[in-house]
Amino acid sequence: MPREGAKVFENAFKAFFWIAAVAVALVFSVAMYRQQDESGSVPHTRTVDFYMTGDWLVGESRPCTLETSMADTKPLGLIHSVTCLASDREPELHHISVTFYGDLNPKDDDGKPRRLPVQWTCTRHSDGFSCKGW
Repeated sequence: MPREGAKVFENAFKAFFWIAAVAVALVFSVAMYRQQDESGSVPHTRTVDFYMTGDWLVGESRPCTLETSMADTKPLGLIHSVTCLASDREPELHHISVTFYGDLNPKDDDGKPRRLPVQWTCTRHSDGFSCKGW
């Protein structure tokens, strides 16, 4: 009988060890993802109003201004539009899909939402646009 009790204890210990190992790996993975997202390594694609002039070359980068939606003076993290002006020409409005690199839902240390950066650098690619926050 003592052997059965030891076997039950050993099995319970193994189960606890594996559950704890999986929990630690999950917490570590979430923390790494958040760090990578905040550093601009994780792409987020959004369809937005994009104001630009028609003389933008493939591979060219331009400084752009991002406008977000607000509710009662609190940031929602919703991107309203991106404006990229590089000349005196009148910008054209396009409703397009843009890949953003950076945290699109930034929070303060206490977990409260904060504004997205206003200045971004956007690059035209042969198949679309990407933007990185400053």
